[in-house]
Amino acid sequence: MIIPGGRNSNYRTTSIDKMFSLNCDAMHGARILLLGRVALFLSFLKSAADLEEDVILGITRKLGWLFDVLIDVEVYSSVLALQVPILNGSSETPELAYEPMFSNILHALKTFMIVVYSSPAWGEIESFLLENFLHPHFLCWEIVMELWCFMVRHTEINMVTDIIDKLCLLLRFVASSNSVLVPGSALRKIARSSCMILSCSPQHMVDRAYGSIVGSSGSKLSSVMFVALLMEGFQLNLLSDKMRSVVEQRIVMEYFEFVESFNDESLRVCNSDAFGAPVFAMSAVSQSLELLHCMNWKLQFAKVKV
Repeated sequence: MIIPGGRNSNYRTTSIDKMFSLNCDAMHGARILLLGRVALFLSFLKSAADLEEDVILGITRKLGWLFDVLIDVEVYSSVLALQVPILNGSSETPELAYEPMFSNILHALKTFMIVVYSSPAWGEIESFLLENFLHPHFLCWEIVMELWCFMVRHTEINMVTDIIDKLCLLLRFVASSNSVLVPGSALRKIARSSCMILSCSPQHMVDRAYGSIVGSSGSKLSSVMFVALLMEGFQLNLLSDKMRSVVEQRIVMEYFEFVESFNDESLRVCNSDAFGAPVFAMSAVSQSLELLHCMNWKLQFAKVKV
């Protein structure tokens, strides 16, 4: 299969363009045929190692087409329910088995990522992952997050560091203009995605992220960012033991300082999410046994003004 023209060519009518050009609305009731086209596209992804570089680049630019198809209700429901045949075992004695189509999609995309990692098409992969970081459809978002986590698990540490640092910058950017109390806000969505990526990151990278987000400043913006992570499921056990101990003590101390200083006047004059951050943080991690132990210690030795 030959794709005429390079990256900047005006000639867009290619074999792959024709094959994967029709959307669901253009299928005139034959949407089930899209599943066959998805299966064909997955075959291309899994056989990328045997394809020419220009073909790989053309396939990479069609990843958006895959997501456009997957958001169709008939397609994504089938993806979640169908089992597809695969060959297991050695080449001499292959055995037919079945796996969920969703798993098959993830496997194909991960295989493709490995193949194109050192090729010119990698830039297209990165753009695709960034553009769909907050994809509104749950299935596509799950796929994108799984690919991000796959990359964090297996790529070089320098790339992981760059990803974590950019996530922290992105959180800081949206934290100033989005409410931590609104589940659908950009802050909460980015925090949710960040939690998934951090759960797959090396422990020292998680410590790095916490240090970048909170550090020693204790600013209102840092508190809002950390609360957003906690409310979206950030687990303290992802941190190193030393860092976790520091974080737990900090949460407890800030909570009791807030309770001791709380009064009706402060409630009336403050309209910031950061005002209740210590309470939100404590609520998010209250099931931690170590944290409860710290609370008992605090209750024994501190005078709490209610």
